[in-house]
Amino acid sequence: MNKAVVISLSIILTIVMSTSALLGQTSTRSEFEEYCKAWEGRWIGEVTWITDWPGLGKKGDKVTCYWEGKIVADGNAISGVFYGGNGMETSITYFDPGTKQIKGAGVSSGGTVNNWVIFKKDGKWQWLSTGSLPDGSKSEEKNTITISNGGNTHTWTGTGTIGGEKMDPLRDVWRRVSK
Repeated sequence: MNKAVVISLSIILTIVMSTSALLGQTSTRSEFEEYCKAWEGRWIGEVTWITDWPGLGKKGDKVTCYWEGKIVADGNAISGVFYGGNGMETSITYFDPGTKQIKGAGVSSGGTVNNWVIFKKDGKWQWLSTGSLPDGSKSEEKNTITISNGGNTHTWTGTGTIGGEKMDPLRDVWRRVSK
């Protein structure tokens, strides 16, 4: 792993560790392992920006996005790299045994920072996220991920706000192209 990746992951972990707004939903280590298997590999997404994302694109733009998830740290984390629109995002997700939560964080090339907690409810993955845009606006999202096609299709639906203003509803579809 090169020095830039190690530094980026260290910064992301620091952000995640300082986040306390996403407490309350618990998971098991085996659910984390299931999550990693469900997200690893290379993916292509059919995405519509639900708001203006600095450095990525404008609300309403339809873009093809790419994401690659790699299980790292001897199975204790999954790192992700997202490319979409005009930019990219680096993320890491891990199981925190102290809080019994699957947590993660991402930082985009546009300066947006997100922190999340992931858990299963009624057989579907729930993704609760809080973050900040470069201008300091706070964001919140509540998403549900439905997995189909033998684990190779993820459909994301959800709602969110930025600075208290409602975003368009989320409806993105991702397809795994390789493990």
